[in-house]
Formats: sequence, structure tokens, C-alpha cells
Amino acid sequence: MPLTLASLLPDYKASLHDAASVFVGTPAGADPATQPADPDADFKRHLLIAVRAIGVDGKRSCTKLGELALQAGVAVYTDVPADILAPKASDWGIGVVPVWQQPCGALPVARLTVDATDTPVLVLSPPPSAAQIAAFGATWRYYYLATPVLTDAGSTLKEGDRDLIILRAMVEATRELVNRNLHKPVQLSPGSGSYPSNQTPASWHQALLAEYRAAA
Repeated sequence: MPLTLASLLPDYKASLHDAASVFVGTPAGADPATQPADPDADFKRHLLIAVRAIGVDGKRSCTKLGELALQAGVAVYTDVPADILAPKASDWGIGVVPVWQQPCGALPVARLTVDATDTPVLVLSPPPSAAQIAAFGATWRYYYLATPVLTDAGSTLKEGDRDLIILRAMVEATRELVNRNLHKPVQLSPGSGSYPSNQTPASWHQALLAEYRAAA
């Protein structure tokens, strides 16, 4: 079975057991025809957060190829892939012309940052020169570390990653359960209905998080 968001939902909801009843999804909007209710919205959110976390944590990530249209003397570019975690390297200018015919100056190195409006940008340092663009071309191809993708159509993750995704989604679910109960009074003394300390949402969240961190 292909690894998709839809194929993960039943297994993930089953893994939550009775806790799944806490997550009721989103109600229909003002126009149900265009804004229908989605009872699985919370579960989908957990899974998508899990997939991104797996990439950010370096447990599962992939390398993709991006490109920029260079302009002489321009260092900042806003054409940034939505799934980029970090730029890696570019072979632009390498082996294109003999060393003795190459223009003067170092080749650009990219770094990912944000501008004054918190928009992600790629900064090339040093910026490409007109002579370099004339010699090597105006298209700067580069490799970048990308977050995994999970949709109803498919995923960049493998079927073997199913349990890891579900585990990380359970971490997110227990975190939300902890936050959900923050406003409720705390029972300080043992009594009817109290949880053993190792079965509270907070302790279970820590246990799941430790298991996830130890997972390969």
C-alpha cells in the first residue's frame, strides 16, 4: 500500500485508542458546501507536524535540486522552495571553463535566512558578478535539504517509515492533551479518579518523546 495521508489515518487513530475521542476535528463553516466539516482535521494536523519534525530532526530528509535566476551584483533572492530546510552546495561554475579562463572572484555560497518582513530568502555570498554570469550562465542550480512530503497522493517517505510517523504524531497528540488540561485544577492528594504518576498525559508525552528520539 502506498504511504499516503489517507492510508496513515486509520492506523494513527487506532494507536490513540480512547484518546482519539478527544480530537473532534473542525465543524462546517458558514457555507457547508464549500466549507464542510472535517472530523479528521486534528489527526491530519498531527501527522503533518510529525512529518515535518522528522525532517527537521534529521531522521528522514531528502535532497532536492533548486535553481535561481541570477542577476549580477544581487545577493538576496526571494525564490525560495517551500520545503527547504537548508541549502547545501552548487556545482555552478565548476568545470565549465578551464581554470585559467575563469573570471576573478570566489563562487557564491548560499545561506537561508529571512528579510525584514520575515520572508525566507536565499543570500548568495559573494553575489555573482557579471563576468561570472557571462562565463557560467544565469541559472544557478543548487542542492538543498528538504522536509518530507505527505499528501493524499503520496509521500517522499517510505512505507517503512509508517511507525516512526505515527510515533511522532502521538507525541504531538499528547502535547495537545497536556495543554488541554492546563486550566483544570490539580488534585494534590491520592483519591478516587486520580491517575498514577506514570499515566498522566505529561509523563506519557515525555515517554513517547524519548522513544521517538531513540528511534532510528
